[in-house]
Amino acid sequence: MLLRWLEAAPAGSDERARIIDNLPPHCLHAVIQLASDTARAWYELADQLQRRNPDPDGRMHA
Repeated sequence: MLLRWLEAAPAGSDERARIIDNLPPHCLHAVIQLASDTARAWYELADQLQRRNPDPDGRMHA
């Protein structure tokens, strides 16, 4: 499931620019809300993972 979430995110600035440029004005509010909610969910996930991480330096251990 996590990999599907990661794959669904726009990959780069060119792709984001293309999405923004082609978005109809009547969809702006809905997409803004969706993007904000998604960003908040990703932030909360990162925060929870960081709190679970026993190594605050973020090093990987073999």
